[in-house]
Amino acid sequence: MRKLFLTLCFCIVFCACAGNSIIKHDTKGTKRVNISVNEVYAWVNYMPGENSSPLFRISGDILVKKSSDYDLKSISLSKIVVYQDTLVVYNIKPVINENEKESSLNKRNMLFNTLKGLELIENLDVDKKIDVELVFEENNKLFVHFINNIGIEKTY
Repeated sequence: MRKLFLTLCFCIVFCACAGNSIIKHDTKGTKRVNISVNEVYAWVNYMPGENSSPLFRISGDILVKKSSDYDLKSISLSKIVVYQDTLVVYNIKPVINENEKESSLNKRNMLFNTLKGLELIENLDVDKKIDVELVFEENNKLFVHFINNIGIEKTY
């Protein structure tokens, strides 16, 4: 019994001290949002200027389609989670613009971006691809959509 207790204590301490990386969570049971992805770009801006530190940016053009699971008018893109090798690299509150010319009763064209960019962090390997989870909300219900294998461009 004592060995079990010591093993359990060791596991708790080890897991608590393992670092601040968050592992990709299981989304089983979370409903999927019906979307088409027109474009998603991720890049690191290395251009010299006022801010000499590199910035990570992501932008996209998606088409959210009507579904019986949610109200198309009230569903919103609330968060973008960027993963690399199953670890969370960024949690982003995106800037959203709607392209009303491309929207209708059956679809909404949403354009998202990070606007100013995010400070480049150690955990991001710019030479490896990322996965992105788009998290939507509607009446306190969550809906997700994954986009995998996005290359990171570099601008100089």
